Amino acid sequence: LELGAVDYIRKPLNAASLLKRLEVHLHLLRAKSKIKIHNEGLEREVALRTKELMLTRDITIKALVGLLEVRDIESSNHTKRTMLMMKTLCEHLSLKESFSDILTPEKIDILYRTSPLHDIGKVGIPDKILLKPGKLTPAEFEFMKEHVKFGVDAIQSELDEESIDHFMQTAINVISGHHERYDGQGYPNRLSGKDIPLEGRLMAVIDVYDALSSKRVYKEAYDHNHSVDVLLSERGKHFDPEIVDAFIEIHEDIHNIAMKYHSKKVGDLLEIK
Repeated sequence: LELGAVDYIRKPLNAASLLKRLEVHLHLLRAKSKIKIHNEGLEREVALRTKELMLTRDITIKALVGLLEVRDIESSNHTKRTMLMMKTLCEHLSLKESFSDILTPEKIDILYRTSPLHDIGKVGIPDKILLKPGKLTPAEFEFMKEHVKFGVDAIQSELDEESIDHFMQTAINVISGHHERYDGQGYPNRLSGKDIPLEGRLMAVIDVYDALSSKRVYKEAYDHNHSVDVLLSERGKHFDPEIVDAFIEIHEDIHNIAMKYHSKKVGDLLEIK
């Protein structure tokens, strides 16, 4: 028994006892086989339901972001570019010791899929502000800042603390943290340094780079080198220094993404995999 046997018989053999023990073990074997088949069926069912939930979740995100695209066609390109930039930057950071335990493949996939939501709150901003071709007035800018709150509220409105899973918390952190500044002068909560969720610190660098290097209703696009110089000038002020350094290390890959998707159309948004 200590070596792993599940039963034993005595000698001299008792035929009736031996048959009973064999009968018991045959019942156990059949029961074990039934449980295995049942568990395999459950695993297939869980896998199917999980796949359906993930597809539903991704379609919901696409629909939410699509609401913003209807008003601002540039958001389609911005969304696709920032998704791929997020994935590329995270994969690079995951090779570094300080990020390897945090940026696991699962976490990177979640960041890739939630990054389109960072500006979803802009659906609550009036066209006269969102699409204004000139500089915003102080009052207009203050209202524009409310898009962060609108976005967080949209995600949290039907959730309680127990129902906020890792995916939803990542989405909330992306939305709430992408306008915070490393020096504490950002919004909405004026967080600083590592108190800003990693998701927000990542999105801040990516979002600003793409805004600088893209044409908007209120500005022309800056070239890649100028955009990178701006990031470097804000290292340790607006942005996490480690993330800026990693971004610079792969800036050519980022530039390639920017160039590839500047010409894409709205229909190319969010390839669901």
